[in-house]
Amino acid sequence: MMPTERYIELDVTYRCSARCQHCCWACSPTTGSVMSVEDARRFIAEAKKLGLTGQQITITGGEAMLY
Repeated sequence: MMPTERYIELDVTYRCSARCQHCCWACSPTTGSVMSVEDARRFIAEAKKLGLTGQQITITGGEAMLY
């Protein structure tokens, strides 16, 4: 079983309102789609089964707050 102090990170999109040259994910206004709520729930459920039940879920990827 994996340690429980780990965190879960959801990269929900690579879409962003900016096109920064230094972006390590190559996000842009024309890149990628959005993770569905169903996929996010499935991901979290699978992570829990693996023992990744830490205190934090980070939502990131592109500009996640666009949605």
